[in-house]
Amino acid sequence: MLSYRDDLTTAKLAESLGCSPSTAAIRPHRARKAFAKAAPSRLMTEREV
Repeated sequence: MLSYRDDLTTAKLAESLGCSPSTAAIRPHRARKAFAKAAPSRLMTEREV
């Protein structure tokens, strides 16, 4: 995830992805949610989700 790996602001992430800042802000949230659903529950604690 670019925002974490490269320590990008939402504005810079949006610029890199070619989308609006609001879209760039929600994508990491949706990615974490999808990963939590797909990953075995024993790999993640409640706090990590």
